[in-house]
Amino acid sequence: MWRRGHGRVAAMALVGGALLGCGTSSPKPAARVIAEEEERDRDERFFCGGAGRERAETPIERRAALTRAIEGRSTGCAVEEAGRHGEAHVTIGRAENDFAVDVTVDPGLTEADRRCILNQARAVTQMGDALVEDVATPLEVTVSLGAWPPLFEPDRKLTKDWLAAMRGQAARTRFAAALPAEVTLRDNDCLSIPVRRSFSERLDRWLATIETPLDAFWQPGRGIWRPEQRPDWPGLLDGIGPSGGLSLRAYWLHGQAVLLHRRAGDRDRQEICLVALDETVRQKIRFAVDDRGTCWVGSLDDILLHPRVEFPTDRRFKAVAVERTHACALDDAGAPVCCGERFDADPPAGPLSAIAVGTEFACGIEPGGALRCWGLRPLSGAGVEGPFDQIAIAWRDVCAIRRGTGELACWRGDGVPIEKARDRWQEFKSAPLMQDGPSCRVTLAGRVECEPSVPFTREPRAPQL
Repeated sequence: MWRRGHGRVAAMALVGGALLGCGTSSPKPAARVIAEEEERDRDERFFCGGAGRERAETPIERRAALTRAIEGRSTGCAVEEAGRHGEAHVTIGRAENDFAVDVTVDPGLTEADRRCILNQARAVTQMGDALVEDVATPLEVTVSLGAWPPLFEPDRKLTKDWLAAMRGQAARTRFAAALPAEVTLRDNDCLSIPVRRSFSERLDRWLATIETPLDAFWQPGRGIWRPEQRPDWPGLLDGIGPSGGLSLRAYWLHGQAVLLHRRAGDRDRQEICLVALDETVRQKIRFAVDDRGTCWVGSLDDILLHPRVEFPTDRRFKAVAVERTHACALDDAGAPVCCGERFDADPPAGPLSAIAVGTEFACGIEPGGALRCWGLRPLSGAGVEGPFDQIAIAWRDVCAIRRGTGELACWRGDGVPIEKARDRWQEFKSAPLMQDGPSCRVTLAGRVECEPSVPFTREPRAPQL
């Protein structure tokens, strides 16, 4: 019989960019159009006027939207078509009842480019005051224009040259001399890069070419970081490499090295650090893998790139319980085996007569009918007394049927009884069994098979530049 985990209901049932032209458009690179589509819609709603328009709430939001607005209009300056690229620094201040706008440009842009960008920036200030209405001191933004070249060489060549630079001074000198302007090789072998769109966007495009399944599975997903969203567990590759900085993301480079992307101590700089995969680093990663889960299949490279788990094949099993991120089974002797995401505590040696798993802990019934739970803040309390015959868990709620009387008892994870347990049982008993999540079964041969093979990731939000 198949058992499928999908959260609260099923577990219980087992018992039973923005061109800001206000409607206009202009050609842009396809990647930027896709990436900024949502931002463009939002910016036009609050910037282009109209009832109920949204507003930029903070100076940071306002500056970002203003940057996108000027960049969007400045695509008409034909910088990219002319084969040029560079940054323009726009300053907006108050001048009596109007705005004073000044523009300076990098050497890669011409005086004609500067005048065109100046006109577009002035036009933006005249379109509405949603972004600049509170300007008391000069507001400075930097816009990036033109088709910038790739920031780095293809990753295999960069990795080879970088590793050589870490081993010898002559190679280090050649490597440092070949880096783009404003990118520096630090004493800790990290590359220091400015936090500006002309660098960050190019770095993001380069990093996108080296992503592997490891990057999506083993660490927090991409997203805007806020302090209250800090993951309660780090990415698999965090903690290796030079100390310092705020880790953003790590990348697996062909089994040769790990690339770490992080925010430097200086708010205006970011850095990428290369860590060679010697035996010490591999042992650290393997320890982190085993700390994260159990029953892995294959070598370390197999586990990292194609993670899957499998129940032991040298014993027979008679029962299985499954949740989204892990599954537990009882062998013929009643000994529990759990695969997938590791709980805070390993299961007891057994034997157990029944087993159930939730998102944070699992419980089993001992031969005498007592309830035994393990994991993160497992169910406990004076009122949780058997003997019991059956058990089920949904998230952190537990229900069990008392031996002999058939009476149903339910508790929250903290041991507080759930009132009207009979009504709750009816609710879960009628719930559908088959929804999202892994499915597991015990075959006639006593093997445990899961589809898919108990994947697990909590997918917390991660910091991003």
